[in-house]
Amino acid sequence: MLEAAYEATLLGALHRAQRGGSPRVYLTLLGAGAFGNPREWVLAAMRRALQICRHCPLEVRIVSYGEVPHDLRELAAEFP
Repeated sequence: MLEAAYEATLLGALHRAQRGGSPRVYLTLLGAGAFGNPREWVLAAMRRALQICRHCPLEVRIVSYGEVPHDLRELAAEFP
């Protein structure tokens, strides 16, 4: 479900951008808080979707509450 959610979000944003909409898309750590999804699963799913859309003309922003954790900084650095 996590992989599908991130992939659908990015591909939906690409679809919108190709039709003249904003290329900016915001990603959060889906379910890593309230639903208790293991952080490793969430980051792996996000990484997979970002890899699939690596060459898409999107402006991806990863949203984090408070200070940006080290693992998110590392993930962002993989996709400059």
